[in-house]
Amino acid sequence: MIYAINKQDDSKNTDKPQLMETNNNNWPDAVRFMETNAKWRRWQIEDLDTRLRKVYAQDTSYPRTSSEWTSENPCFGHCAIVSLIVQDLFGGQIVKVEELHHYYNLIDDKRIDLTKDQFAKNIYCDEPFSFADRTLLLSNEDTKRRYEILKSRL
Repeated sequence: MIYAINKQDDSKNTDKPQLMETNNNNWPDAVRFMETNAKWRRWQIEDLDTRLRKVYAQDTSYPRTSSEWTSENPCFGHCAIVSLIVQDLFGGQIVKVEELHHYYNLIDDKRIDLTKDQFAKNIYCDEPFSFADRTLLLSNEDTKRRYEILKSRL
């Protein structure tokens, strides 16, 4: 038996989608529903955020500022590698805020920033930004190393 989303229950005001039993004949519909349902995706992103908060560490923080990393601000210095992981799982584009050298994701025209808590202020007020190239980000050996370590801890 396979468990999938119950389409009828999606209209309910619940935090997490309701599961239903299904057989292999209904599986393609269930997968398509999960991939396109915003509520399901939001729940998955929240789950990823929770998992990341358990594995952030100084050794995966941005090296130039890793001495400033603390357990009270666990996502500090993780924006580039977290944006790569989010893109791995959910697609979309990686956005770079130029002045702050900060990265986040844009998925279906929605900003997904799992490391915004590292800042004391709202960083999105008309900041100039560009789209980052994944290949270029991973061409930096240190970024690639930290990305692989953090990903392996999930």
